[in-house]
Amino acid sequence: LEAGVASTDWPGMSACMTDLLQNNVSFSNEMQMVPNEKLLRDFLCLLVQGKPINGSDDDDIILGFVITVTDVTRIKMMQRQRLDDAEAHRKQQEAFTDMICHEIRNPLNAIFNNC
Repeated sequence: LEAGVASTDWPGMSACMTDLLQNNVSFSNEMQMVPNEKLLRDFLCLLVQGKPINGSDDDDIILGFVITVTDVTRIKMMQRQRLDDAEAHRKQQEAFTDMICHEIRNPLNAIFNNC
């Protein structure tokens, strides 16, 4: 698995797994899988969650682990698209405001100069 994980995400993922195994701590972590000829053709973003299964509520004995991996690539792509759309909308608003200010200012200057 390490071979496909983005190098920036592997240390965090490794620390989460270590906490799960050694300290009996649940985790939730996002990681990116990088394109690779053998594993993947495209970028992939995963949400990995892990939880230990204990013998009883007050028992520190770990019976096993539940680890879920969810593909959140589409969600991340939609978030990125919404951010890009919002940025484009903001730029359009700024351009419109600049144009309107210019169009109003010029006639007003002419009126004030003739008074």
